[in-house]
Amino acid sequence: FIVSIKSDSPKFWTSVVLEAETPHRISHHGKIKLYKNHSFVGGEFFIDFSMQYSGNYHISQDTLYLDRKDLSERTGGLLTTKYYINNDIDSLIPVDTTYNSLYFYRK
Repeated sequence: FIVSIKSDSPKFWTSVVLEAETPHRISHHGKIKLYKNHSFVGGEFFIDFSMQYSGNYHISQDTLYLDRKDLSERTGGLLTTKYYINNDIDSLIPVDTTYNSLYFYRK
């Protein structure tokens, strides 16, 4: 018995609630996808390959917490684990200002 499921999302059991990415550099940028089931995928994208890291998240008031302690280390300091949510300018602003902001991605 085989079941085949067609889906546009790699996580067919949930849906994306937010996508945000760092400003594109010529060779390197980052992206975060938040899913309805409180999981996330953070990615580091290069011209010829990408690396993705997953975990869970939670939101408290206006702050997004990505529950993966090694995310900053794994992404070479491109992504961090704590962002202020700024809906006025459609962005995630890192609490630690040495990181880049991420801007909401609209399809």
